[in-house]
Amino acid sequence: MFGKRSEVKDARDSYANIEVAYVSQKFEERDGPVIFATNLSCNIDDAFSRRLHDVIEFSAPDQADRQLRWRKVPPELTPAGNDVDFQFLAA
Repeated sequence: MFGKRSEVKDARDSYANIEVAYVSQKFEERDGPVIFATNLSCNIDDAFSRRLHDVIEFSAPDQADRQLRWRKVPPELTPAGNDVDFQFLAA
């Protein structure tokens, strides 16, 4: 949706570029906050990136952090047996 515009080689490229321009325009017209998330920030169009006021980057958790997160999930949300191997899940 916010991908980089590219050289137009066929109709799909032209359509994709029009979509990016349209979304960027609507983003600019929006009165109020807009929050979105991506795991491909390097692919965001430069013109769109310039419109961002604040960017918060989260690093990927390491194995120890993933294991801790698995253990902290409330059991009523994800019932699991006593034999769950959290170390294996985190790996």
